[in-house]
Amino acid sequence: MVTGVLTAVLIVALAAALLVCKPSDALVNQGRVADAGERTVSQLNLRTYCPARMALSDTTGYGEAKPSEGNIASAAQYTAFGPVFRSSVQAVSGKQEQQLTDQDGSDSYQLQVASGSADQSASLQATHLLQAVQGAGAAASVVSWASTGDLRGVQASSCLSPAVENSFLLPSTQRGWSQQLVVYNPASKATSLNLQAWGSKGTGRLALATSGRVTVQAESETVVDIAAAAPDQDGLFLTLTGSEVPVVALIRASDMSGTTPKGSDFILDAPAAQQESYLPGFTAADQARLLLLSQRQTRVKASWVTATGIHQAQETDLKAGQVTSVDLGKAPDGAVGLSLSADEPVYAAAQLSRQGEDEQEDFAWAQPVSPVATSAAALPHQAQGHLSMINTGGDQLTAHLQVYDAAGKHLSDEQVELDAHGAQDVELQELVPDGAIVRVEDDSKQLAWAMRVGVGDVRRADLAGLAVLAPTSLMPQTMKVQAQEDQGLVR
Repeated sequence: MVTGVLTAVLIVALAAALLVCKPSDALVNQGRVADAGERTVSQLNLRTYCPARMALSDTTGYGEAKPSEGNIASAAQYTAFGPVFRSSVQAVSGKQEQQLTDQDGSDSYQLQVASGSADQSASLQATHLLQAVQGAGAAASVVSWASTGDLRGVQASSCLSPAVENSFLLPSTQRGWSQQLVVYNPASKATSLNLQAWGSKGTGRLALATSGRVTVQAESETVVDIAAAAPDQDGLFLTLTGSEVPVVALIRASDMSGTTPKGSDFILDAPAAQQESYLPGFTAADQARLLLLSQRQTRVKASWVTATGIHQAQETDLKAGQVTSVDLGKAPDGAVGLSLSADEPVYAAAQLSRQGEDEQEDFAWAQPVSPVATSAAALPHQAQGHLSMINTGGDQLTAHLQVYDAAGKHLSDEQVELDAHGAQDVELQELVPDGAIVRVEDDSKQLAWAMRVGVGDVRRADLAGLAVLAPTSLMPQTMKVQAQEDQGLVR
């Protein structure tokens, strides 16, 4: 009996001690690492948005002079490169699905294509990759054009991926200009976005004349009049940010002087601010206007990049938080692009204008291009183009081009050699009369290039018609994730 009582007392005492006293760390599994390591996660499902053709913001007008979109037409080209399980395109409404196919299955090149129109609505391309490797991905574009009406000229846009934040460097919002912000929400729930702007008339953020909140319903588009929100500016910098879901955003910009069209084009998300940048897509005699913004005071040196060398264009002082518009005059003979250098990061874009018959004008919007090892651009069958190529580095480079027609048939493998800081135009019409799909490889990652676009119907009407398509990266979309098992979480 005594033994049993003593045993019970010892057990109770030990239990109390465990409750009061913390065991030695040496006796506890600290969860230091049962299984730890770095994992690379790759994106295999790609989804891009291709806008509908260019459109006027107002087709009702006042009095007898009513705006007209004339005989505007459009075409879209969709491509998928590399090991692709499936790629398809459909209208944003979910109707009219079309699958991309390999039209030339006899060759060793992995390319699937489809084509269509952008007259009725925007479209979505969904691509599922088998592997996330260099050279795999999707590139697509929309081109519209008109030889009559208020949209005479050519407009072009690459197809875009959703982003949580979008920013735009824009031209004038003075009288005659129209700028429509088009936002597409791919998510299954509505989202609200914050709109902020900086202008040319002063430093700091503008007080918008309209609401700074943009609400977009689920799987829907909405359009915001930017010229009404921030009028009377010579240039504008716009940011659109959200916290819930990524969206696609772009600008439809057009300019009129009375009843005479002065040009129109799509303006896409601005590349990140950089201290050094290159803008390909120029040709000789382009009337060039440069738009600049830095969040810090700095001085920018702009230089023409031509086939014969680099020539200084102009130096400009920037105030912090204020958009500056710079008239560069006409691009010199042999011009391929523009280079910019500054002590602080700078946002940049260029408006390239040309004049046609009866004082009609058209403009193209050119932006900085960052070199990558592999990229591509796709041009619809009805359009023509040439490549503007700039070597941004101090060493010679050799770029390898694969050229296809719009049906996906492989036509040629080309090799382009550029000296340090050299530039060259590559004329595609010598290889394919209409439409072109181009894949470019540059192991040095020094090549900045773009496609200058025109349309024969516009040119034959003696009208100005120009646009610039930036290439789409075909590099793997990956991120590194740290994985660590911690047993301490289950103490």
